[in-house]
Amino acid sequence: MDITHVAFQGGTKDGTTANYQDLDAESNLLFDAAFEPEELYERTTETLAVDGVDHVVFRIKA
Repeated sequence: MDITHVAFQGGTKDGTTANYQDLDAESNLLFDAAFEPEELYERTTETLAVDGVDHVVFRIKA
């Protein structure tokens, strides 16, 4: 299953959502902003409904 809607928990992106094209269902997401420390978000089995659309939850790896 391809993921298109993502919700982030923890770290710099906490509480934000994003849309991705063709993100592999097993992928983790690396957020590497220019002025922030690198953060790895791991995919969970949880989903979160935002405006009636299910988002896969990615949580910061501690």
